[in-house]
Order: sequence, then structure tokens, then C-alpha cells
Amino acid sequence: MNLHENVLPKEELEKYVKDLNELKGKPVWNNSQHIWPTAIRRSIVGTVNTTPLKIAEPPLNKYFEEYEAKRIVYQYCIWGRMSGISSHFDTKYAFAATLYLNEKWDKDWGGILVWDNKEWWDKCLVALCPKQNSMVVNDGSKEHMVTLISPCAKEDRLTMQIWGFAH
Repeated sequence: MNLHENVLPKEELEKYVKDLNELKGKPVWNNSQHIWPTAIRRSIVGTVNTTPLKIAEPPLNKYFEEYEAKRIVYQYCIWGRMSGISSHFDTKYAFAATLYLNEKWDKDWGGILVWDNKEWWDKCLVALCPKQNSMVVNDGSKEHMVTLISPCAKEDRLTMQIWGFAH
């Protein structure tokens, strides 16, 4: 996992947050309960809604150069209460990345990215709380998950998911 902070200029970040918010309530969203494999929805009862970006892709390519992706796909995700994603690998991708869009995120709301870090210790887990304009990139080799979002969360967890395809 590679963590990058302040990946977009403020005006650029605001453009994507505005785009996502303008798409809310429009009939453009897919639902994780219908399109995600059962294996990554184990113990998850909430839903994640996804849709492709409706504006130009962000200038993030410099973060992905080492992964040699032939095609990159960008989508927004709205992670509702009780949503998350079970432990899994992203091995079918050259890389997978998450850009965090919420202005503030309280760790008590859940939605924490957790991954194995066996380099430190055989049973070591690392946890990352979402922080606006930070992005984590996974080359597929790290097993990871997103903890369940609390039913008491004050807002949905907003992300941009980025998928790099080797083929």
C-alpha cells in the first residue's frame, strides 16, 4: 500500500466533490448488493453505490506510472451506513486506488481501511482513517478490507475508486 497526501489542488478536488454531489439522487448509480461478488460482501448488510465520473479524469497519472496499466477506470462511491467490504485481494488489477473525498471523517464512524502488513509482524494489521485528498494505492498484493460504517455516522463515506487494468 502506498499512501499519498494532498494529491489534487484544492480547486480540482472541489470540482470532483461537487460532481459527485450533483449526481446524488440521479438514476446513474449501481448498487454493491447487485454487482459485487458475494465473497467481498460477507457480513456486510449495507450498500455502496457506484457510478463513473461524469467529468474529465483527474490528473493523477504520476501516481500510477510504476504499475503499467493499459487502461484506467474512475468511479465515485457513496458508502452508506452498515456498508463496508470484506477482506480481499485486488489481484485482477494492475493497481487499485482510493481517493478520499469527505471534508472530515471521524474514525468512530468506521469505514477504516485495514490491511495485512506481514513485513512488520506475521499477524500485524494496519488501519487508515479516511482523510480528504489522500489516496492509497494497492498493487493487488495486500489483502485488505473496509470496516463497517456505523449506523451513527453523520454522513456517507465518499470516495473515488480508481482501477488500473493490465490488459
